[in-house]
Amino acid sequence: MIYERHQTAIHKDSQAKTPPHQRSSLPLSLPLAALPSPIANQIAGGPADIDMSPAPAVTSLDEMDDKHSVVIPSTDSASHRDAHDPESDHDSDLHSSNHTSSNNSHHNARTNINNTKLLLPDRHLTIEFENSLSIPTHNATAHTEDAIHSPRPLCDPKAGFAIGFAEDRNRRHRRTMEDAHAFISNFLDVQGQGYFAVFDGHAGKSAAEWCGQHLHETLEISLQKNTHKPTPEVLNECFVSTDKQLAERPGMHSGCTVAVALLRVEDTDPNDASIPDASSTLKANGGQHMGKRRVLYTANAGDARIVLCRNGVAERLSYDHKGSDVPEQVRISQSGGFVLNNRVNGVLAVTRSLGDCAMKEWVIGNPYTAETPICETDDFFIVACDGLWDVCTDQTAVDLVANIQDPQKASEQLLAYALEQWSTDNLSVMVVRLDPNWKYDGNTCAKAIVTTSGSSSRD
Repeated sequence: MIYERHQTAIHKDSQAKTPPHQRSSLPLSLPLAALPSPIANQIAGGPADIDMSPAPAVTSLDEMDDKHSVVIPSTDSASHRDAHDPESDHDSDLHSSNHTSSNNSHHNARTNINNTKLLLPDRHLTIEFENSLSIPTHNATAHTEDAIHSPRPLCDPKAGFAIGFAEDRNRRHRRTMEDAHAFISNFLDVQGQGYFAVFDGHAGKSAAEWCGQHLHETLEISLQKNTHKPTPEVLNECFVSTDKQLAERPGMHSGCTVAVALLRVEDTDPNDASIPDASSTLKANGGQHMGKRRVLYTANAGDARIVLCRNGVAERLSYDHKGSDVPEQVRISQSGGFVLNNRVNGVLAVTRSLGDCAMKEWVIGNPYTAETPICETDDFFIVACDGLWDVCTDQTAVDLVANIQDPQKASEQLLAYALEQWSTDNLSVMVVRLDPNWKYDGNTCAKAIVTTSGSSSRD
């Protein structure tokens, strides 16, 4: 069984020590002969796999998902000197590192790209270019008026937390919105429990939308059937099961990274002084006292991230599964694959995801999991896709919203910041503020309030 379980997660910007990720520049040409041999072997599956006929003109490159476009080394050292940086995991020349502020200057450029149409057989993705495609530089002013803000999430006032959510297609760089999300107040009809998830789609939005609507259902069934199994194990099984369900769906060729935070109310031993009890209360139960505590279980596959604010300090509760990660490179190599330019088989920038059926031999769905008891110094946590984290460190995100009590305004603040910092991806940001004065009142019959992919409903 491949999954990681960690008691009390502590990734205090642990991955912030790695060199900054620089986005590589756009390719200059895409004839098959120009491809590095490993990629050429990956693509060339036979005469039917490559169509070199003239392609219709395109006016934008924003449909090229930066997790899946093939990277070609540039021959123009002047205008594309940053292309193919060893630490690069995305394909854009407009990028700020997620651990350092970007000082890159962007220049107007006109790139002559061969009139070529390329079909990647194992990704079912067509890339088209037209000769003399102009790539202008945009002003670095965030178009926040174009942001897609979901209505204020519905939440039980006795739940012990408040949710804020904001999303943006990022029209300067993306033609479509491929993210999805879900949050549930009173998860499993237990007051104080919550489910919070963000799904970052690539090569289409089908996988992300399907997971947003169904992953929590699989998790509910698994938790009810396995009441004595550790929650991290249940989360792992849930991810694997969802991955298999996606593989069985006809025409499902897209994939998505996932970050899930599950807030549970659990029994605890009141004599155990090592367990934080600031958010729990003692309830009379048959002459005995039963302690209650809140525990935050987190699971992620890919580079969507969860960050907890504990006493003003950012604590990362997730792990970035990227091609630049050495343990992931070793795992992929042992599975018969390879990592080229920090991409799995030269194609995919993330090493774990749900979906991506054609690459499932190397890109697995098993998540990184963590278990974190909630204490009185835990103020809020953030669940967001890499569109935010590409341009914002964990601590910066925490500092930006630490004094904003309204989680809806906090999520919008983070979204606006990402746009101002020239994020080039779709954006989905969820902020969950915890009530330090929450008390468990024994109500296990609360109605769950479910929101998936922007539509709210009451069960």
